[in-house]
This record gives sequence, structure tokens and C-alpha cells, in this order.
Amino acid sequence: MNGLGEVGSGVTSSLIVGCGYVGGALARRLVDDDQDVFAVTRSGVDIDGVASLERDVTDPPLDLPDVDHAFYLVSAGSRDPEDYRAAYVDGLINTRDAIGGATLVYASSTGVYEVDDGSWVDEQTELDITSDRSRTLLEAENIARHAGGTVVRFAGLYGPGRTGEDRYLDDARVPAGFLNLLHRDDAATSLLAARDGPDDTYLAVDDEPVHRHEFARWLADYTGRPAGILVDAIERSNKRCSNARLHSTGWGPAYPTFREGYAHTLANG
Repeated sequence: MNGLGEVGSGVTSSLIVGCGYVGGALARRLVDDDQDVFAVTRSGVDIDGVASLERDVTDPPLDLPDVDHAFYLVSAGSRDPEDYRAAYVDGLINTRDAIGGATLVYASSTGVYEVDDGSWVDEQTELDITSDRSRTLLEAENIARHAGGTVVRFAGLYGPGRTGEDRYLDDARVPAGFLNLLHRDDAATSLLAARDGPDDTYLAVDDEPVHRHEFARWLADYTGRPAGILVDAIERSNKRCSNARLHSTGWGPAYPTFREGYAHTLANG
């Protein structure tokens, strides 16, 4: 840390590493709160009020500004094991080493719960990890916690420009099992709630897991398109995630279920 970029005296400052889909929403919210905001990406960002820093977090040492809070929201961009490790582990280590005493919030995934029986899971559910991807995510989570940081496990994200309805309509094959969803804007506020909360791990999901078949039927009714081919097989994860701990911080989603979130998103493009 070298004080790169002048942070206003008495003004809260935040660093967003990986300022993409959720990071952009978070950045705008922090700017609206009159914070000093820095965004770290490989190619830069163009967001009013945000200082853009072009960095490759996998290439140490990193030159980062002194800030109060750091949010690590990097995504791998592919499922290749080496890319996964570089993004979620190596980049996080390099960032941790560069942010000094800033509080750290790390965005993980509910994918660490390898559950297919439809059961409920929460932050205290024992993890039975079998895939390399989940092991990498869990390793990164532990790095963040050991640094005194907080982990936020995101459910499936949707919102403007990311609705994915084609996977549930027309000729799409729709397997059975539960979905856990979260609107992009609620993901941004969940990061702030987790940052200020007393625990070191939070599940960030909306208030109602939904069966994929119910979701497909609702989308069909809303869009006027036919529902996809509903099959009984469980071909993807099948779990129901609880957001009770996140709610206990005082957080609540602006879009409590997929109905409110998708209706707003589909109506507004």
C-alpha cells in the first residue's frame, strides 16, 4: 500500500477488486453514499465517481491505494482449474498482501454446498467437498477468514442483462430441483451488510428457493412463451439456502422472491 490516489480526509474509502456485474452496482451505491471508490480491473471501468485502476491481481506485487474496505469480487472467466485457482486463490492472496489493514469481504458461491437432495443449508451446514472447483472456493474462503475478512456466498445472480429465461422456455430441457436466486442489486447490499455484520460467513440469497419447474411455468405465464420440457431427473444442484443469518444483520432484499425481481427486470429490459 502506498497511498496511491488521494483519499479524502474523514471520508470512507472502498476498493472493489473485480468491478463487474455486482461490483458495478456496489460501486454506484458507494458513490451515492459519498464514499471514495476505487475499482480494480484488467481493462478499467467507466463509472462516474469511481477511480479506475488497471491491474492484473494475479501478477504481484500489487500497487493499491490505502482504503478502509476492500471487496474481492473477481470471477475466473472459465472453469479451467488453473484459471479458477489464479482468480480465486492467487489473486486473493496478492490482494490481501496489498491492502494492509483494510477490512476484506470476499465473494464466494453457494456452489460449495454439493447437495442434491433438496435439503436446507445454512452457514453451519457441514460441507462435503468432492469437486476441485469447490475445493478452490473453500480454500479462498479460508484465506479471507484467516485475514480477518468476511465471506459472502452468493446464490444464482440475475438482473439487468442477465435473466437466462431461455434455459427455461421453449425447447429447453428443465430438470427438477430447487433454484436459489438473488437480484444483482440485493447482492450489492448484502456485501455491505456482511461487511458490518458480526459473523465471518453469510449466505446471500433471496427469501424463497423455487423449484425449477415452478420457475419455468411462471416465466411462461409472464412472457407468453411456452415452458420448457420439464423432466423429473435431478441434473443440477438441488438445495434450499437459508438467508436467516444475513437477515439478522437488518438486511432485507428489495426483491424478496424471483417474482418481484424478474417482473421488474423483464419489464425494464
